[in-house]
Amino acid sequence: MGWALGMVTLFLDEFGHPEPYNPEADAQTYNPVFGYGGIVLPAENVAAFATHFFDIKTYAMRNVLINKQISEFRRDGKPDERFEKQQHLKNLKHDQIVYDRVLRRLCSKYKVKGDEVFSRYYVEKLKRKIREGTADEASEARDKLRAFFRYMKWFFRVLEEHDARIVFYGVDKRLYWPNRLHNPHVKFVEQTLEIAFELAKKNNTTAAVYFDRHRSDGIEDEYGRRSAGRMSRAREIILQKGMVEHITEPVLPFHAVESQCMQAADWVCYLLAQTFPYHCNKKTWVKYKEFFEVVDPLLARNTCYMSEFRFASGKSYGRHFQGELDLPPTPQPPRPPNIVRRPYHDYELDLVL
Repeated sequence: MGWALGMVTLFLDEFGHPEPYNPEADAQTYNPVFGYGGIVLPAENVAAFATHFFDIKTYAMRNVLINKQISEFRRDGKPDERFEKQQHLKNLKHDQIVYDRVLRRLCSKYKVKGDEVFSRYYVEKLKRKIREGTADEASEARDKLRAFFRYMKWFFRVLEEHDARIVFYGVDKRLYWPNRLHNPHVKFVEQTLEIAFELAKKNNTTAAVYFDRHRSDGIEDEYGRRSAGRMSRAREIILQKGMVEHITEPVLPFHAVESQCMQAADWVCYLLAQTFPYHCNKKTWVKYKEFFEVVDPLLARNTCYMSEFRFASGKSYGRHFQGELDLPPTPQPPRPPNIVRRPYHDYELDLVL
């Protein structure tokens, strides 16, 4: 992976639901997994990756905005400026999207969440149209589905181009019943830091860890005192377990809107949350099957060898793998230096999510 002698950075967000396992929950809305996931990449590639990710995010931002219900006039009768911008975005040609100033300004101010880009419900709706719709509806749905997964593969190619890998630590919540799991956001920090430490140690380098900001990071009272949260817990673990040699930078929280890399981690976490439930129980969580069959091979191909997901059955997926898909036990070989990025107009993507 070309990480020797250079710092690696981890951008992490949560995936799944932190609430304790509920065996009586509705299988249509409940998510039985929880953990932290995101991306790890060399620090020297962060700026290039963020720029490239920003470019592909413009397509997602445009499709989110043009599908919002915005009326031409506000309630007070005055014209709504958002409507004019929406019409401008709708009229953009495909090769103009990434260069449009209005759209790039919006991308710099707002985030696009993973569930807005890679919605599993959107895939299920298209699959249903293919099965039950008319010939024209089925043909249109197939085209949209191909464009959807082509865009997803484009995102994974950007990760590969910048030597970024997916990293995660998560569990099947059947391992932790309500009386055994308290404040999971803080509890899972230790396992996540151990992965970062092992990565840095194995590559003879140092690691910087950044979390997406969350209320568990502590709230200041009227005297400016901050309650114990993930950051204070992280400092304790690093000192107690002697990780200072390889985790030299302070663990910090970021808002996703402040970092393109953190938004990329959010996209990854949504994909993890929509694939691991099917690993846990194929009969109970059959609703994830169609999404799983396409996404899981892409995740496995791009997953860092230190990642781990623990199942209630005692099996694990990742560094102590005993499951069904094999992950690379050693780092991927370095990519050749003469990588040529394809022009944007070669990607025939005009998604309507």
